[in-house]
Amino acid sequence: MRARPFAVALFALASVGAVACGASEPREADIYHDPALRPSFLEPESDAERALLAELDAGPEAGAVQVAGASFRLGAPYHAASGRVCREVSADAARRLACETEEGWRFVPPLGRAH
Repeated sequence: MRARPFAVALFALASVGAVACGASEPREADIYHDPALRPSFLEPESDAERALLAELDAGPEAGAVQVAGASFRLGAPYHAASGRVCREVSADAARRLACETEEGWRFVPPLGRAH
């Protein structure tokens, strides 16, 4: 009869594991409980940058692009540690980082800087 408590405990542990593994992907609001820890976004500094963010949905190749009369250089898209697809955007000497969000592409602060 000693095997019975062990079997019950094993079944309970397996049941908890099955429920935990079957959960859907957590929402950002659930991951970052403190609003100060949530990823922040930077606003486009020009109409051309705003237009470029809208164009990124179409997935232009890495390299030089012209959008709304302005020249930009796009880095290749990559999967960031945040789970988002991001890419570097540069114009003249300015370099920015854009990442894909549920609302479309947005500029984000450079790594290591909160905004």
